[in-house]
Amino acid sequence: MKKGILFLILFFLVVCKGTGQILQGYVKTLEEKPVSQAHVILLNSDLKVVAHAVSGDDGFFLITSVKKGVYKLNISCVGFEVLQQNILIEENQGDLGVFRMQEGITLDEVTVIKHKKSLTTKVDRIIYDVERDSMAKNSVAMQILEKLPFVDIDLKTKQLQVMGGTNFVITINGKKNLFLSEANQYVARLLQGDKMKQVELITSPQGQYSDKTAVINIVTKGSLPDGIVGNIMIDFGKDFIKPNLGVTSPLGTLVSNVNYQPGYTYYSELTDKTKVINYRDDTIHRTESELITWSKDDSHELQLNASYDFSDNDLLTFTGQYTYYREREFQEGKTTIWNKKDNKVQIYSFENRNINREERWNGKINYQKSFRNKEGRLFTATYGVENNQGKKQYGQELTGMLGIEDSRGIFKNSLRLTEHTTGVDFTNPINEKHSYFLTAKLVARQYRSDEELNYDQYVPAFRASYSFSTVKMSLRAEVSFEKTINDMQFSKKSKKVRKNFFNVTPSASAIFLLSRKSTFSILYSVPSFRPDIYYLNPFVDRSDPSHWKVGNPDLEPEISQLLSMSYRFYTEKTSLAFSAKYKHSGNAIYPYDYTNETGALVTTYRNMNRSEMLSFNMNFEYKVPDKLQIWCTGEAKYTYYSITRSNFPLWNFKAAAGVYVTLFKKATLGIIGNIRPMSTSVQHTKFEYLTTATLRGEYTFTSRLSFLVDMDKFLWKHINVEHVKETDSFYYHKDEQWRGRWVSFTLVYNFGRLCDRVKKSGRGVKNEDRVKEI
Repeated sequence: MKKGILFLILFFLVVCKGTGQILQGYVKTLEEKPVSQAHVILLNSDLKVVAHAVSGDDGFFLITSVKKGVYKLNISCVGFEVLQQNILIEENQGDLGVFRMQEGITLDEVTVIKHKKSLTTKVDRIIYDVERDSMAKNSVAMQILEKLPFVDIDLKTKQLQVMGGTNFVITINGKKNLFLSEANQYVARLLQGDKMKQVELITSPQGQYSDKTAVINIVTKGSLPDGIVGNIMIDFGKDFIKPNLGVTSPLGTLVSNVNYQPGYTYYSELTDKTKVINYRDDTIHRTESELITWSKDDSHELQLNASYDFSDNDLLTFTGQYTYYREREFQEGKTTIWNKKDNKVQIYSFENRNINREERWNGKINYQKSFRNKEGRLFTATYGVENNQGKKQYGQELTGMLGIEDSRGIFKNSLRLTEHTTGVDFTNPINEKHSYFLTAKLVARQYRSDEELNYDQYVPAFRASYSFSTVKMSLRAEVSFEKTINDMQFSKKSKKVRKNFFNVTPSASAIFLLSRKSTFSILYSVPSFRPDIYYLNPFVDRSDPSHWKVGNPDLEPEISQLLSMSYRFYTEKTSLAFSAKYKHSGNAIYPYDYTNETGALVTTYRNMNRSEMLSFNMNFEYKVPDKLQIWCTGEAKYTYYSITRSNFPLWNFKAAAGVYVTLFKKATLGIIGNIRPMSTSVQHTKFEYLTTATLRGEYTFTSRLSFLVDMDKFLWKHINVEHVKETDSFYYHKDEQWRGRWVSFTLVYNFGRLCDRVKKSGRGVKNEDRVKEI
């Protein structure tokens, strides 16, 4: 800008002698679009301005009184890179031809745009204008995405997080795109930001993404580049190694992505001390156990994704995944049982070997149709299939004293799941204010096991949503109709049971734009939870001899009333979010404990008489990219359960905080600490908690290679205190666990190259297409 002003001043001071000739030309973009208000300046060999012109709306400019000779041409325009080149003007030339400018922002123009807003807030989204970012040309897409409020990059996994989680999708120009997605974000670590026009963080997704926390929509300047891009990540430590390899390669309109991750882990000894007092049993009154556990895991995961563009409006995508997981767990322990008179009744030691295998493959085909004459209108059809086979084997050997005999036992169970899903979605914006969304889905599940389990479940569902939006407000109303058909037979001796449920679940939400940097939203809904086979299956899991787990086939679906409110505020460096939720249910499903005749604690599930939940959440972050990041999050939650004639109120809390500081040569040091509650039984009157502390360091050798060290020290305690109210089981339970420190290392390397896509043209390359910079 300073140079432009100087050139203008010089232009009005320069006295041009002689009449000269008249020259004309055009200024256009690389996409053949006219560039208006472009300043065209000619300088002589002494760098004095001899002529000046401004292009019109059609890109045309006219220069008068120019003599023949060699000149330096300078063309500048806000939003474009400065074009400079030497030209030779001959006698009676007349036409200079077409000059093409590259979109971008130069350092000379920073003074013009730095006061303009790069972040814009709408009622349901935050828009980051990449073209106003002077560093976009030299930044990669991942660095630009991190500049959005509420968006961060996890230092350990190198993956994006939105509002602290990964429940989001990435779209390109409003449509799913395999080349740049949440599945292979290593592409974003090599893609240059000059391909991006703006980024939208949709904080209140609608339609087929209404179950997501957010949608990141990237608006591009043209076609994305081609190339082969990959990522190698290796996590390793003293007792484990988990490499990961990913490759993405476009071939015309066909894009393929492959990820493979094998893994091996050896978990060192975990000591677990448990004390249970059963006040309702005089014989098995007090039980104390000490259990030492170690395990070995190995796994393989292969993922294949592909997409094919039939046209600009028709897209076919395929995703497939295969997973194999095996866990071998070994336990040694000792249990002592006292009666109420404090006499030892039983003493036994045990060795336990658990082998769990899980093999799963799934695939999904999705067809997406957009409409040329209606932006935002979208039709999708989906078919998915999943096959999951899990096998468990528990081998137990008991050596007893005082009333228990030596014994050996092997317990086996396998569960096989086959699931088919078909669905169609249709999103239609009627105009700028009104839109609606329709979806229909059918899910068919079949569960089978070696325990002669036959369980079939069918879930047809239909959902309709209507939205109304203005500049300051967005309203949405939605209703879902869902029927669940369950045919269950848990053994050949038992009768076949059919349970059918029909649920109508309405919801409504409103979002208000309070200022250009803050929003407030309120949501009311009637969510429903259908218990699946893991809640219903009566098979007894004895993998932990002192703590058994079993399902309950008599469970009913949980129907709740939910009211939530949230407030979000941000600046260029800080982001702050508050939310409050209230949930009420008359038949909530929660874990329930009791002690059996052998003294073991048994966890099952049941429907409560009534439950209530009130929670308050806060998230705060302050970040300066590549320099400093400070964040903290917290939650206070009150729960209230009613079982028969007993009530169980409980407050619990969770919090986390961290700081990352970038030191010399892109070395980063971080400290993270958190405390969070563990899963608890409804009878607990004090919350169980897990505390962790992590020291993290990273060194970035190049833009492609980085190395990270993690040191975790965690203490795991959970305590159940004495119950003084009447319940089916009246007991005191205390449990303490300790593992110690865990050190891990991560090596990340990004490889490959992206090249600009060359489109076929009906003509050859002309000289004016070639821009030579001086």
